[in-house]
Amino acid sequence: MKRAKAKAKAAGRVTLLVSAAGKAKRKLNDLGNVKLALKVTFTPAGGAANTESTKVTLKMLQAP
Repeated sequence: MKRAKAKAKAAGRVTLLVSAAGKAKRKLNDLGNVKLALKVTFTPAGGAANTESTKVTLKMLQAP
């Protein structure tokens, strides 16, 4: 499993680039989509870490 880090420069949204690897990548290529469990941890300056989990579906983009 790959881990990524991103820092927000101000309050608001942060966009994270997610890509499939290994078994998930093969399934994405074969079926056009793959369901993944995603866990994100947010630590505010001077605060305690907060972790949220959700499930997401990655879909293969079609070329225009």
